[in-house]
Amino acid sequence: MKLTDSFDDVIVLNGKEIPIDVSFDVVLRAFELGEDKAFQDVEKWDIMAEMFTSNDEDYEQMEPHEKIIFVQAVLENFIKEDEEQEEKQQGSSYQEKYYDFVQDADFIYASFLFDYNIDLIEQQGRLHWRKFQALLNGLSEKTKFREVVGIRTQKITRDMSRKQVENLRRLKRVYALKAKTAEEVAAQIQAMDSKANSVAGKLRQKGGA
Repeated sequence: MKLTDSFDDVIVLNGKEIPIDVSFDVVLRAFELGEDKAFQDVEKWDIMAEMFTSNDEDYEQMEPHEKIIFVQAVLENFIKEDEEQEEKQQGSSYQEKYYDFVQDADFIYASFLFDYNIDLIEQQGRLHWRKFQALLNGLSEKTKFREVVGIRTQKITRDMSRKQVENLRRLKRVYALKAKTAEEVAAQIQAMDSKANSVAGKLRQKGGA
């Protein structure tokens, strides 16, 4: 995110400007949906299209293939691109993203409250995804979230005492991720994205038949 950025949250589809909702909670729900095996890919694109449109009327007027194109545009222009830029600005260990938005929700919530006095529950539907990402990456070392990430990324070195090694291993077990990392979730959405063009093409052909 640049300080000169303006959040013109619209996607142009067939010459029409469609206002979108990319508040942080909507994006996180899209990530969760991306890894939910209870839904087929076509269903996920449809649900995401409804989630990302600010107006129900815009969603209802979209053809099935247009919903896929719309969601692709949102992911490419407002989410994926922003994540890549943030990763380049971080250190190597933090780039690996040793955290999970679901498992670490309590740590993230508490850390935002501690550092910024921001209640993320109250900010649902309000805090923009890019602002959320910037604030998450800027959390201080005093926060629980950064402490936990630090434990997960810390390597055991030869200069550590036996007690230090045992303590670090214990902490790593306590805070070990039991779910997919944010990076793996993003990779799954990217895999969905790679299928989207062929699916959209089939839907176009079916609609034109």
